[in-house]
Amino acid sequence: MANPIRDMITTHVLDSTTGLPATNMTVQLRTTLFKTNEAVSWQARTSSDGRISDWGTTTAETGDEVRVKNVIDLQATDAAAAANNATKEWTLTFHTADYWGEGKSFYPAVEIRFFVKVDSAAAAHFHVPLLLGPWGYTTYRGS
Repeated sequence: MANPIRDMITTHVLDSTTGLPATNMTVQLRTTLFKTNEAVSWQARTSSDGRISDWGTTTAETGDEVRVKNVIDLQATDAAAAANNATKEWTLTFHTADYWGEGKSFYPAVEIRFFVKVDSAAAAHFHVPLLLGPWGYTTYRGS
């Protein structure tokens, strides 16, 4: 059996009311490209185990197909960014109103913003779990 693709940024959502994975939740991942500052985003749904391990590709304004790994690799090899010890902000948006049902939770969406530092980007994996309830949530950098 072939190994499934695992992107350099992954997430896992657990429903704290049931103790089970939050399945079929829409999640969006966004950032900007270093040199052009062009916004790029990916969208996926959590699997039966509440995970998103592969964001697939998105189309940039240039028409190029872009994967998360492409963006992180470009960030890690950008000499100017490395010289300035730069970071790049990424955003995960979890569409919780669609998951719980409109009006059945306090948060219609949960947005988690985090930095990927240039000097750690090339070899790193960034896992961002979300423990979610209708009235609260918690997150951390996982492994």
